Amino acid sequence: MKKNYFSRLAATIFLLAACQTAPPSLTTPQSEPPASKIKASNTSQEGVQSKESSKSNAEPPLAKPVESTAPKATTAVVKSQNNDLIVKYSQAFQSHQKEIVQNTRTLASSMPSNMGPAPTATPMIAPSASPSGSPETVPSSSPSTELTLLLTAFKTILEVDQKVLAELSSMSVPEEFKSLNQKLQEGLQREVKLYQAISQEFEANKITSISDLNNIMENYYKSLGITLEQYQKLSMEFVDTQFEVIRLGKKAKAQLENTSAPMTEEEYAKLLNSVWAPLSLAITGKSDLSVKSTFSPNIKDLQSFQTMKSAAQTLIERLGKQTPPSQYEELHYTLLVLAENTVPFSEQMQKSFADTTLLASNPTELLKKMFSDSELFYTFYMMGMDVQQITKETLVNQINSLVTQAKDFEMKQIFEAPVFEGKVTATAQSTGFNLAWTSAPAATTSIAIYRNEPEKIFKSVIRLATLEKASKTYLDEGGLVTGKSYQYTVCFLDTKGNILAAGLSDMSKF
Repeated sequence: MKKNYFSRLAATIFLLAACQTAPPSLTTPQSEPPASKIKASNTSQEGVQSKESSKSNAEPPLAKPVESTAPKATTAVVKSQNNDLIVKYSQAFQSHQKEIVQNTRTLASSMPSNMGPAPTATPMIAPSASPSGSPETVPSSSPSTELTLLLTAFKTILEVDQKVLAELSSMSVPEEFKSLNQKLQEGLQREVKLYQAISQEFEANKITSISDLNNIMENYYKSLGITLEQYQKLSMEFVDTQFEVIRLGKKAKAQLENTSAPMTEEEYAKLLNSVWAPLSLAITGKSDLSVKSTFSPNIKDLQSFQTMKSAAQTLIERLGKQTPPSQYEELHYTLLVLAENTVPFSEQMQKSFADTTLLASNPTELLKKMFSDSELFYTFYMMGMDVQQITKETLVNQINSLVTQAKDFEMKQIFEAPVFEGKVTATAQSTGFNLAWTSAPAATTSIAIYRNEPEKIFKSVIRLATLEKASKTYLDEGGLVTGKSYQYTVCFLDTKGNILAAGLSDMSKF
């Protein structure tokens, strides 16, 4: 399957149906806005907000978070109460977020053509170019149909935005959460005003073309005293705010359930390295995600989804009950959110695409299927947003640093481990290498699989998977390059993760 179909899909979701992310200007040539369109009466955002607040249909000023009047309690009790409030707030927001994303799939029942490349503000899921260098196109509809779909989606989002504003503004939040709550409500207010403007003009029959819609949106940006590019930046920052609400909700829930002491950096590095590479390989076909990675799922067949799901479940099981070192909290809970969204995405893909022929040879029908299933649509969107967060420079650097530490420790262990008395084989196949080994040592509780490129002298060692002790085979299909030589190490581990024995396969060319 071509990756650009998935990139195209992700870009369409993110730019037109992204949860509370204002859509960019469409790529229809622009015309001068008619006099009947919204006019910019003030170049400052404060002035516009002051003027709009006097209108009958304007949103009320942001509500101040409800202050708690409960008697003062101990630090531990207060922390528990605050975490409970954050969990409830995050869950309420996510419920509305899902409603918005699922409703906006009406946009894609007949997908617009000539949408053009995604703006630079969204590097995570910008559309890939086709071999000719032009953006990949998808089945198109008439301009009037496209317009109706867009406006219907805007009105739907407006209704849900107003509902979530009312609910979130009435919820109590702890002191440390107030700034984030304020940012979230400000972003929702911006969108409410834009979608109100679009709806009013549409109901007055003043929008008859995509160009008219573009003019409405451009005039709204001008009324805030900002450019389209600046508004797109605000929108991307708003996506970050939304994810932060989800991540902090996950952290608060974990702190309510977990009482374990924080791990040391060395312990955390070893644990992270054991689960991160398999998940990254399963999702993208690469052992690591770089900054500004594009979300293009590594899909070859239905087994790919099962591998993805298994890797995500392993990460959840091994990281979920641990307390990370304080400097890695953002990374830790971002990874858990990614893994927890990977599981339903994999399940939905397996459920929706039992026909492997559809997956491999008919990407156009594949896109239509994804857009027709609200649950699949939502899980794909969430995966894209999660990858955008995990590929931020600070988190990528943290992952690389931790993995390097863990690899140094693991390589020392592997070199010093007793030699496996049995045999390890690696047989090249059309899709990868099939590994096999004889019975594991008696005290084995799990088996770790490593891949390396011999010419790099172990510098590229990757931990591919951690298997059950009874396992005797493993198929490696991720990130292999034709013509390169590979070698595999199978390590047999005890309950503490120590290597009982290590077996090395012969070097084989793929």
